[in-house]
Amino acid sequence: PKEEWPSWVAEYVARQIAAAEAAHAETQAIQPPEILPQYAALYAENSDLVGWLKLDGTKIDYPVLQNKQDPEYYLHRGFDKNYLYAGALFLDAKNDILLPSANFLIYGHNMKNGSYFGQLPKYLDRAFFDQQPIFQFDTIYETGDYEVIAVVLTKIYNQDEDAFKYYKWALIDNEADFNYYVENMKALSVYDTGKSAVWGEQLITLSTCYYQTENGRCVVVGRKID
Repeated sequence: PKEEWPSWVAEYVARQIAAAEAAHAETQAIQPPEILPQYAALYAENSDLVGWLKLDGTKIDYPVLQNKQDPEYYLHRGFDKNYLYAGALFLDAKNDILLPSANFLIYGHNMKNGSYFGQLPKYLDRAFFDQQPIFQFDTIYETGDYEVIAVVLTKIYNQDEDAFKYYKWALIDNEADFNYYVENMKALSVYDTGKSAVWGEQLITLSTCYYQTENGRCVVVGRKID
């Protein structure tokens, strides 16, 4: 009987019950909102759908997928999950559209025919940026417009190299890290966009291969605007 438990056992059980109740309450609080009508049918086909990316002036107009159990699942698989060399656009496995960090990191192949992220490097041309400074990324729950703040040429570095590695920053959950990321990406930008971001704004980072150097990458960073 509970009445015969030592006091320390009763206290331990009470703490466990309180923790379980708190965890349940938190789970209830983050129940997903309703999926936007324009994405409901696609989500029914593939529940790995997390959003849609569209960049005017390019061919980029694709679903964005995510498989948290296998981070590179869509590296060479299409929306239907069958083999496709070009793969699909996919969100970093560390991101969560329900519990987002301040930075969504999306990958895609730089295809020679311009498909997928084959035209992302258009942003290396300042004139193109001036014409198309805004692009759209919707999660399956809400729409969003993003303003380009940096266009970066960089690379994948060796683990022991002392360099800023943008691909390590899918998770940003505090102001210091946010400012550090923005400052570094702005410093690496191939031109000054005249735009920046402040803590509290959602970032998105689009990443693709680029062959200016071994393991080169072309990266576009945007901030969500009202």
